Amino acid sequence: MADFPPVQGDAMTGYVENPTVYCATGQMSEPTGSPHVRGVEFRLPRFRQAPVVSLQITAPHGSSMLGIYAVKVNDNVSGQTQVAVEAQTIKGGPAHGEHFCSIVVTGFPL
Repeated sequence: MADFPPVQGDAMTGYVENPTVYCATGQMSEPTGSPHVRGVEFRLPRFRQAPVVSLQITAPHGSSMLGIYAVKVNDNVSGQTQVAVEAQTIKGGPAHGEHFCSIVVTGFPL
């Protein structure tokens, strides 16, 4: 079984229905054998409806700039919600440096 970045969850209060906010940060890797692509996958609890997902990619100074081209939210992948992110270099060529993706997901867990 693959290791996924740990996810922290915190239930919001004071709303008619109380959503839960999840956050996680994972190091991006080369998922497809393409040196210009980086990706990371997160696993969260299942949701009653599609959650709201926001993300940000960070990297140390001197790393290649990446542009996100795919964010996939898949329900019931091995009993969980899968959030998969892929990005590629903006200027072309191989990606250099370490890249990290941080996500914030807000939704109503089952």
